[in-house]
Amino acid sequence: TNHKPMVDWDVWIRHDIQLLRDAGVLQDEIAADTFAGSHEEYQAWRRYLGNRHNSQHVVGRGLYAIQLQHYYQVLRRAHKPASDLLVLRSDQLRRDTHAVVQQVTTDFLGLPPHPLPDASARHETSGPNNSSSSSNGMPMPDDIRRELQQLFRPYNQRLFRLLNWTTDG
Repeated sequence: TNHKPMVDWDVWIRHDIQLLRDAGVLQDEIAADTFAGSHEEYQAWRRYLGNRHNSQHVVGRGLYAIQLQHYYQVLRRAHKPASDLLVLRSDQLRRDTHAVVQQVTTDFLGLPPHPLPDASARHETSGPNNSSSSSNGMPMPDDIRRELQQLFRPYNQRLFRLLNWTTDG
């Protein structure tokens, strides 16, 4: 059967990238090391989130470094340690669900250990590298994938530095 994709990747993704540019989140004018974490970046982020033409923020939601940096600033202003915020890696959750859940419940929350049912089937996804399709099974075009990888690379590097993570998990 020939069916029309539910997602027009090109329009959906590129529209949000343009909104990020229009708001000033994606910067060509200011050097990345100067802009990252600055008040100007925060203001650009607020403009992006306030855009009423984009309720989904499909690309911006993945810029975790920006969001996390602002949470850390709020914690500092409240005189709270950064360790009050737990950030988990989805790849570790998929790889070792029980260990991550135990980390959250016993180590972070201080709750007693609790046996968990097998959750391995809940983390199965389809496609090569578990990322070739949207949740509705529509394939993402290669050019969009490459554009997103290029866009996210510096933000992911920044996130890993912020969290002192290595790329090997």
